[in-house]
Amino acid sequence: MASSPHIPPHINLDSKLGAGFLGNLVAAIFYGIICVQAYIYFKKGYQDNLFFKSLIAFLWAMETLHSALITRALYYYTVSNFGNYASIAKPTGTILAMIYVTCITDIVIRGFVFFSLSL
Repeated sequence: MASSPHIPPHINLDSKLGAGFLGNLVAAIFYGIICVQAYIYFKKGYQDNLFFKSLIAFLWAMETLHSALITRALYYYTVSNFGNYASIAKPTGTILAMIYVTCITDIVIRGFVFFSLSL
């Protein structure tokens, strides 16, 4: 007779996956706002220099990548590993990549602000 798999007692995932889901939902709303702002910026054809336009495009691309990575990580935890409570204990590669994307974006923004204020 086959033994039944060990089913852990009820684990409350609200503060873990629920918080991630709600955070991703709010981030998606802000990402939509960013996309509208980028569209308006490039559609109006402001006379900014190429460096500034490239910076805006780069930051929009990084935010797109960030949104895709966090959504993929949540999919991994909530769909691909549904019921696998051990998978929640370790970060995925997409979460680690998201951290790098966030750091790069932060460095670029802070560097631009610093050099803009020092001119």
